[in-house]
Amino acid sequence: MKKNILWLLTGLFLLSCGGETNDKSEASEESTEVAEENATDHELDEEISEAGDEDIDDSDAWQIDDYAELLLKSDVYSEEEKDKLYEEKNYDILWYETLDKKGGFARVVGPFEGAYTYCLWRMADGSDLIGETTIGCGPVCDYSAQFFKQNKSEGKEVSQTILPNEEMDAHRDEIIAKVKEKHDLEYPEDVQYIFELPQKGTSMTVQISIGANELEFPLLELSWDKEKFSIAKKFNEIP
Repeated sequence: MKKNILWLLTGLFLLSCGGETNDKSEASEESTEVAEENATDHELDEEISEAGDEDIDDSDAWQIDDYAELLLKSDVYSEEEKDKLYEEKNYDILWYETLDKKGGFARVVGPFEGAYTYCLWRMADGSDLIGETTIGCGPVCDYSAQFFKQNKSEGKEVSQTILPNEEMDAHRDEIIAKVKEKHDLEYPEDVQYIFELPQKGTSMTVQISIGANELEFPLLELSWDKEKFSIAKKFNEIP
């Protein structure tokens, strides 16, 4: 009798253990499936994130080097990268002489006499204003400047609307008349603006170049109000 009871208890114990083992096995399989699903979802999220990083319409994250390469339509390298490429005899490249992301300022040079300079201003409407100046010399230096407004969906040149062009030209003409009275220049008709994009602050100095670079001196100081530039100061001194 005792033996029968022992066999019965042993059977019940083994049955109980077997059921618990099956439950744990099923739970383990379910946990593995969930982990695999989560890993797949994580990989998919990473792919979506990487695709979003390549979307050039998301201009919120763009910095001055992004805009410089966009406008130049070229890669721009660091000084260290330039040295390595030169060792490999890759000379037709551009590199940063100055790159100040925090200040929104960059100066780009290459295997030529001159430079490209870029500056970034944040606008009140959430757009970015990018100033681009170029200088090319040999033997006389030519200066040019353009300003572009960029937002999430589009970019356009705004040089004619962002600057106080009429007031600038009026003061320029007054100064040119005074210069001609004081100096006998060989090329008095050669007159150019030189925009000095700021690395610090938001104000910008404009110089004037007269007579094929024979005279170059400060003409105006422009202030920035997050929408447009205005004349803060006029310089009247003739060298």
